[in-house]
Amino acid sequence: MKPINFEAKCGVDTGMLIVADIGYLRSQPCKSYPDDEAFVEVPPGLYSCTWAIPDTWHGNIKGSHQIRVPSGMVVICDPGYVIGARHTDWLAWLKRTDYGKKLPKTVFIIDSMGGDGYYTVRLRLKLIEKETK
Repeated sequence: MKPINFEAKCGVDTGMLIVADIGYLRSQPCKSYPDDEAFVEVPPGLYSCTWAIPDTWHGNIKGSHQIRVPSGMVVICDPGYVIGARHTDWLAWLKRTDYGKKLPKTVFIIDSMGGDGYYTVRLRLKLIEKETK
């Protein structure tokens, strides 16, 4: 299978972005979901994900992670926009995840932008292992 390339325009007010299987966000107390441009459909499975964000406070940044996507839907957004129907929910999530450092394999955080802004995020997802049911 060819790698899947995806680009999203994301506003950031918490200093971080979340890249997650939609199932992870559905398991959280959520107040809303981001615009449709922040979603990408993929075959369920384990992916190697490389990402790049140009023009951040720290210049051009990039990285890579693995992410499991059992639902077949990846979302990328500022987690502060979606997690927490109440402010206390957001604070509890930050504490429970050690500010996004302790998360399941279905999600990762990008927090190396150096600050808030409106960023173009480029993802490349390469299937490592197809999800079996």
